[in-house]
Amino acid sequence: MGLRGPLPIPAGDLPSSLPAAVAGKENLPSKWEGGIVKKEERSLALAVKNLTGLLACKEVKVVQKAIIARGHSCFGDANPDLLSASLSALFTLSKSKAEDVLFSIGEALSFIWGGVPVSADKILKTNFVSLSASTNFLNEGNPAKDDDDDDVDMGTGEDDSGRDPARDKIIKKLFDELLFGSRTDERCAGCVWLVSIISYSGKHARVQKMLPEIQEALSHLLGDQNELTQEMSSRGMSIVYELGDAATKNELVQALVNNLSGTAKKKRAVKVLLSTV
Repeated sequence: MGLRGPLPIPAGDLPSSLPAAVAGKENLPSKWEGGIVKKEERSLALAVKNLTGLLACKEVKVVQKAIIARGHSCFGDANPDLLSASLSALFTLSKSKAEDVLFSIGEALSFIWGGVPVSADKILKTNFVSLSASTNFLNEGNPAKDDDDDDVDMGTGEDDSGRDPARDKIIKKLFDELLFGSRTDERCAGCVWLVSIISYSGKHARVQKMLPEIQEALSHLLGDQNELTQEMSSRGMSIVYELGDAATKNELVQALVNNLSGTAKKKRAVKVLLSTV
């Protein structure tokens, strides 16, 4: 869906957010029935609303497919409204307890971010399953890039600044809300999503510039009470180091030493709220 470019249908009225679609059926507009929009002309907005409605499904595999479809639709279409609506919908699942859902969102966010090491042809014409199967960082390896993918833009050269507002929204959600938040489940979601992005889009210039900040955030989560958060933050620290060039690696090592020795100035702190979980 939309892997090669924008879908050849009218855009329609794309909203910037659709939280009601996953908050509960009682809050849905009258046009929503069982998560599916009725009696609307075929449009990108209709496709977005239908996929968003599926995020409320109790079947994890259905939710995963809807999430990946959102990511794929944004892979070939950098329409700012589409990217924003997709992010708003995905972010509503930040409290999800389903690990498979969190990892699927991480993959979708990487497609939205850009710079993933796959092409539309590889996804459509091969037995491509997922980014996690094509990129080995999440399995403690190195990013796999086939010879057939030499034309893939990984965000290291060609201008893709049209996606910058979406990247800003992702960064704000991760660093201002989730990673340093008070809720254990949201910190876990933020950690999984961040490690997914550096795993799949790690060569992207924007990620490269953020490596020190990413390392700081992940080091803060190494002692988290959630086991998945601990595991992913540790794995992410290794990925961050592998992504850096020689100078960046030296900077990262020094920053880590300062952090572990207590000499580094802490830039952020966990938010403490009465609703802390």
